[in-house]
Amino acid sequence: MPKFCLKPVRLKNKLTFRLVLSIFLCSIVITIIITAIQLYSDYRREMKSIEQIKEQIGTSYVPALINQLWVGDFDIIKVQLKGILRFPYIRYAEIRSEDNQSLFAGTSKKNRVIIHDFPLRYTYENTEYFLGRLYLEMDVEDLYRTLADKLLLILINQSVVIFLISIFIFMIFQKTVMRYLQAIAKYTRALDIENLTYPLELQRTVRSQEPDELGDVVNGINEMRQNLLNETRKIITMNRAFVKFVPQDFLNHLNKQSIADVSLGDSTEGSMSILFTDIRSFTSLSESMTPEESFQFLNNFFSRMGPIIREHNGFIDKYIGDAIMALFDREPDDAVKTGIEMLNQLLLHNKHSTSFPISMGPINMGIGIHKGNLILGTIGEINRMETTVISDAVNLASRLEGMTKIYGVPLIISGSIYDNLKNPEKFAIRLIDRVQAKGKKEPVTIYEVYNSDTPEHYDKKAAIQDDFEQAVKYYQNKEFEYAKNVFERCREIFNEDKVTHIYLKRCDHFINAGVDDNWDGVTRLYQK
Repeated sequence: MPKFCLKPVRLKNKLTFRLVLSIFLCSIVITIIITAIQLYSDYRREMKSIEQIKEQIGTSYVPALINQLWVGDFDIIKVQLKGILRFPYIRYAEIRSEDNQSLFAGTSKKNRVIIHDFPLRYTYENTEYFLGRLYLEMDVEDLYRTLADKLLLILINQSVVIFLISIFIFMIFQKTVMRYLQAIAKYTRALDIENLTYPLELQRTVRSQEPDELGDVVNGINEMRQNLLNETRKIITMNRAFVKFVPQDFLNHLNKQSIADVSLGDSTEGSMSILFTDIRSFTSLSESMTPEESFQFLNNFFSRMGPIIREHNGFIDKYIGDAIMALFDREPDDAVKTGIEMLNQLLLHNKHSTSFPISMGPINMGIGIHKGNLILGTIGEINRMETTVISDAVNLASRLEGMTKIYGVPLIISGSIYDNLKNPEKFAIRLIDRVQAKGKKEPVTIYEVYNSDTPEHYDKKAAIQDDFEQAVKYYQNKEFEYAKNVFERCREIFNEDKVTHIYLKRCDHFINAGVDDNWDGVTRLYQK
């Protein structure tokens, strides 16, 4: 069995890019957080250093400055102020007295500085004297610049590292995962009923025999494929079984894909040819058979007739006991050809079939065909429904089949069939009568199709056809004497023709009894 094996394909979607971008952005955020923590730690450390400088000045320089201020040695004070400037961050030192006189060293910036002041007090003979204040400006601009440079350097370095790592991850992910995901996607898109038998296989270079996540995905898809295959086979088997009960042609007319789509009340209307067949006197014939033999006989008979219907673009709507009802939605010619072929097949059946007791003898059947509007649909209730055809045309087709018994002919078609034949010259057709079937208001013209007659009968019917149809016209025009004379000529040639004998009896009746002025030539039937 061939395997549905796909080579890995190149990356064609954005999943890998989104993954790499997500990794890159997350790494940047984490780097920023870590850098911020580090910079804040450096900042706190420097601020602690500044506090230590302040404490050192307060313990070492402030007492000396107080003593020099008390004695008024300003030269030493200036030297000491310059000494203070040697401490880190201190750029300006100033001593300001109460009367705003000051001594200073360095340059005041006023921007990005930290100002500390120390009160200068001298105690003499238990009396405290306020001498002024020492102001220190500590320049932190370099601190901020250093931290900013450090932040920029860390971000650049980390961004480059993260970018390279992301590219590396991109290549690894594409090589180890993404191309196989693309192959899996291609396989699933191409998967349908035709190739469910082909398992998914990936051409991988993994050396380890232990299953991994991709292997689990492949195994899962193949298990799903096998389950779908099993279920599909069940559904196909069920559909094939359902089609035997509900023809696919019926579903097509309802615009349904399968029997599962059919709902109660679904229907469609159209014009079709309806064919009815019936085995003559089957009830009395079946009395000589057991129930099992009856089923065997009917199945054998239907197995010969069913294919003929399908070969001529028709479908069987239902079996009614020993009768068949079939529909043809294309040309009426299809239905007529079917009727002729069914009668020909019946001759073979009678000649060769062993599916019924020899004592039964040959069987006969009648066929009626009519064209008209009908409705196909579903009837019943929600838990039990069936497909059916409802129409007056269906009833009339059934009546035509019954008329074959009355007129002694095997195949009768209505005027609606005759008028719509595309190739009437291909059939042997003769006018029979104009009748009003039982339960019907409108009369219909009926014709016999005798292509399936024995060669002897076929030749005789063809020989008398013109005279016969002329006699029927005389009859319908109330010219019964003329009609009788012509029918008698027809009888001399074809004495076995039951229709000719029927018309001769009618002519004798109307010649002797007369006819009403309102008589319209229509034969009214009071039996089905």
